[in-house]
Amino acid sequence: RQRRRPYPMAFVLGTRSSDPNAGTQQTFAPSTSSFMPPFMRVNPILDWTYGDVWTFLRMFDLPYCKLYDEGYTSLGTVK
Repeated sequence: RQRRRPYPMAFVLGTRSSDPNAGTQQTFAPSTSSFMPPFMRVNPILDWTYGDVWTFLRMFDLPYCKLYDEGYTSLGTVK
């Protein structure tokens, strides 16, 4: 009997509604990928502000990408 490979059921993302390419994403949205098995997109901070993110990071002393210290405000797709 051949075992099926596991695949992700959901991806938790850090997308905010003000981010480039956020489009019309919702807090929970099914994938539209044609090259992956079906999964759910989960956007728990969709309605957070930029300030909310930094307050959270500082409150819990969480690590973050050091490019933000160099003045970047968003990391992602480059066109």
